[in-house]
Amino acid sequence: MKRNHRELKLKDGEDLINAYFRSRRKSTAHRQWETNRKFQVLMEVCPYPVFVLDEENRITDCNHLSAECLGYSQEELIGKPFAHLLRPKSKELFTAGLPHLPWRGRPGEPFQFVMKGGETLSFDVQWYPIHDEMKTNHGFVCTLHESDPCSPRKGKKHEPWNHLANWAGMIDDLKKTRQLLQETRLQLIRSEKLALFGQLISGVAHELNNLLTSICGFSQLIVTRHQLSPSVHKDLMKIADEAQRAGGIIHNLQKFGRDRSATKSSVQLRSIIDRTIELMEYTLRVNNIHVEKKYDPQVPFLYGDNYQLQQVFLNILQNAEYAIASTRRSGLIRITFRLMAKEKKVRIFFCNNGPHIPTGNLDKIFKPFFTTKPEDKGTGLGLFISSAIIKDHGGTIHVRSKKGKGVAFMIDLPVPDDLSAKALFPEPVEVRPVVKPVSRKRILVVDDEMSIVELMEKALSSRGHTVDYVLRSEEALEKIIKGNYDVILCDIKMPGMSGPAIYHAVKKLDMEKAQKFIFCTGDTMGEATLNFFRQHPLPTLEKPFRLEAVFELIDAAGG
Repeated sequence: MKRNHRELKLKDGEDLINAYFRSRRKSTAHRQWETNRKFQVLMEVCPYPVFVLDEENRITDCNHLSAECLGYSQEELIGKPFAHLLRPKSKELFTAGLPHLPWRGRPGEPFQFVMKGGETLSFDVQWYPIHDEMKTNHGFVCTLHESDPCSPRKGKKHEPWNHLANWAGMIDDLKKTRQLLQETRLQLIRSEKLALFGQLISGVAHELNNLLTSICGFSQLIVTRHQLSPSVHKDLMKIADEAQRAGGIIHNLQKFGRDRSATKSSVQLRSIIDRTIELMEYTLRVNNIHVEKKYDPQVPFLYGDNYQLQQVFLNILQNAEYAIASTRRSGLIRITFRLMAKEKKVRIFFCNNGPHIPTGNLDKIFKPFFTTKPEDKGTGLGLFISSAIIKDHGGTIHVRSKKGKGVAFMIDLPVPDDLSAKALFPEPVEVRPVVKPVSRKRILVVDDEMSIVELMEKALSSRGHTVDYVLRSEEALEKIIKGNYDVILCDIKMPGMSGPAIYHAVKKLDMEKAQKFIFCTGDTMGEATLNFFRQHPLPTLEKPFRLEAVFELIDAAGG
């Protein structure tokens, strides 16, 4: 017998509906199971005893710490009226307080709990109501917090609670350690980027300095070889000056970014601060921040690490720039230092008119990882490291700040006793160029940059010298050995054989010819370059150089 199509359809629909509700029941049961499982996990990892009470104030659940503290097993506690765990006075307090529940704070006095062995423990109790969607109360969750850490056992700390307190302390320590590890990880990432930057800047600086040498040299060459109007002469010299200034900025970046160990020597405070300001010059200018300087001319040379002190000053200037630029359209940074002869120290002030530092932060400012900047703007390590550097130099650093008065950093550095009075208080000496008769020389230029070779050939030929050149370092060795040159002007970095490699090869064959090298380089901060110059103190031109510097070295060379 055929089933009615409509009946079949209806039957299929009922099956679908039944399947849907079965699925919903299973889904609801699964969600409930998931919720219960998560709740159990939360209870067990909670660092405090936890009880769950129903509407009749019976214990329906508890974690193992609650059982451990009171000496029961969890099975013994579940189903027990919560009031049965209390001393009579606390039981009255609990009963009297029921009409006023839910409490979200601690009651006025601690509850006295009875342990399984009859001893008493005091806990403050925090209550949290269990509500459904209709705000109907279905019981409470309560947590116990230590009130009296000593039990009646002759003043000894109760062992389960002691274990609990230790666990809670461990969790707090782990949280702090995790935060510290996260901060350290971020700092390591930044340090890795800085190290990579230091490696890359060496090659980039070499290329940029080659370009700047050509710009500076050819502009000077035009001035010396052509009759120009005063305005054109002025413009060309400005080009040369700006190229020279750009080279100085690159050199400062090389020195500051180089990974190096601390090396203390006689340093000039004025020079360090001025170089630091040069690094910040553009940023300060675009943010309309003016820098005022007032230096005591009697301040001596100090004993310290040039680059570490620059790191301190740069950090203070960067913080001042950020604070001013974040809150004002313009600002002022005032830098002063003076000699305090009686105390045998130099006092340096970095003052700015930016926002003040709240009193509560003044004691924290030199602590590691403390910062008020956004996460992408600072690590909280700059002033901490600066403080360590100043202490390593035998000095002190302090900060002062008042509302409406800005911020002032005060640094005291000791004046060394082991330097001579002449070195400590150098008198300004007028430097006069040494005039020597110019003798014509045979000069070999070894450089892979055609623009540098052309510049040297034109500049030196104009002074009557005979100039040869090679662009390939492999050809240079043969030409030097076979030729009879008075001066060998050689670049440091070249494809194939480097300048130092050519020098060592020539030195093995002819020591006299090796003494005729003058090196030029755009990378004086590279580790290999520095090591070479430490071992072989030969005349050096630092790119970008002025033609006058080339002429002086050539004229001073033997021929």
